[in-house]
Amino acid sequence: MRLDPNLHKVDELEFVTVIQHPDGGEKLIAIRENKVVKIGDPKSPKKNSFLWYASDTAPGSSGAPVFNDSWQVVAVHHSAVPLNDADNGQYKANEGIRVSSLIEETVRLYNALSPVRKSSSTYLRQLIDDATGVRSFPNTRIGSSIINTNTDSDSGVAKSAERRAASAKHIHPIEFYDGKRGYEENFLGIAIPLPELTHKALEFGKPAELINSNEIELRYTHFSVVHNATRKIAFFTASNIDGRKWKNLERGGDKWWFDPRLPLELQLDDNLYGNEPVNGKKGWFDRGHLVRRLDPVWGTESEANMANEDTFHWTNCSPQYWGFNQGQELWQGLENYLLYNTDKEDIKACVFTGPIFGHDDEEHRGTLIPQYFWKVIVLADSKKKIYSSAYRVSQKKYATNIPFEVIPVGDFNHFQITIKKLEGLTGLQFADVIRNSDVIKGSSTDRPLRSLADIKIPRRK
Repeated sequence: MRLDPNLHKVDELEFVTVIQHPDGGEKLIAIRENKVVKIGDPKSPKKNSFLWYASDTAPGSSGAPVFNDSWQVVAVHHSAVPLNDADNGQYKANEGIRVSSLIEETVRLYNALSPVRKSSSTYLRQLIDDATGVRSFPNTRIGSSIINTNTDSDSGVAKSAERRAASAKHIHPIEFYDGKRGYEENFLGIAIPLPELTHKALEFGKPAELINSNEIELRYTHFSVVHNATRKIAFFTASNIDGRKWKNLERGGDKWWFDPRLPLELQLDDNLYGNEPVNGKKGWFDRGHLVRRLDPVWGTESEANMANEDTFHWTNCSPQYWGFNQGQELWQGLENYLLYNTDKEDIKACVFTGPIFGHDDEEHRGTLIPQYFWKVIVLADSKKKIYSSAYRVSQKKYATNIPFEVIPVGDFNHFQITIKKLEGLTGLQFADVIRNSDVIKGSSTDRPLRSLADIKIPRRK
């Protein structure tokens, strides 16, 4: 049974199943109506490692696995205890140790071992590597349930996602997505299709399929997302920009939404982006928009507002270090430069964006953090001639050696690169029309971006 250290495998008011062999005897199963009544206690480091559930267990069942509806182990049964001191023993709940806490403590203890003890702790190392996604157990896939490899499409996952979403209150009804057309490939008057995932891209995970469907394209207002089910971050996004109809909407209060068309377990949320556990510091990483908030905000007032809201989906979010995400000379500076040039010339553009996954990406709070991001912009002149350009921007200095002792500065590693090179870095395959229209096609070297003035962007003639 694989141990997944990520949080929110189960939420309060959901139900768990306990499979037990009390005192080593025959198997007993406490099925279904075993409501989770409380998860952790932030005021107590010890109690924060506990999960409480109203389940019928027999004495001598300590160590029994506690499962959610997807047969993921969410806790290891510990004992039957009063729920809290105020209950005065009048109401008892069962207590389990949360898997996330078990893995965290195991990692801590392993790191404290001497080199000699570490070298002899092969099984412990394998457990940690498998749980944290570094290397899977033999003959298994990282992130897939060892019990049932089809859990992603199981109806139980969908029901669990619905309950979790309802409790989170940050989810739209499924009807909210009716009629959303997503990215339009003929937006420029010539077909600019979505990039394809090659075997190299699939080394970093499988595309997330919509529940009860084999589709992988999530369609929103004026943009689409193809999501990586393993890394829980988009493979890429694709958006249409119409400078003639663009609206400059104020940002307002941020509220990020789960997309009910995917299992919620595949979507990162504030467990990554919230305050750090030590001294409540600001999280190292911002909720970085992949499709920039203002890019698809055009059309009628209703369309623009809908597109604005659609960009606040966790599927469009990627961890970006705050200095990288907000810096005017970094990611945001590049986005502003491209958008404002598009708006100024009242032209249409198609923009593709995504992370560059690496095998050496460092884990932070259960998530592998991309070291680089990329962007491709494609536009057409009045004669429908296509121009394209590609960019790779680095947050490597922010995405390694986490947590940071100092805020790194300088030595940024940003380049304008060829579409062909970008394909090699990402494993994505772009359409021939994009590759052939690259404004620096044939260049043997990357174009360093020391400032925005170094950018060579497509221009209409």
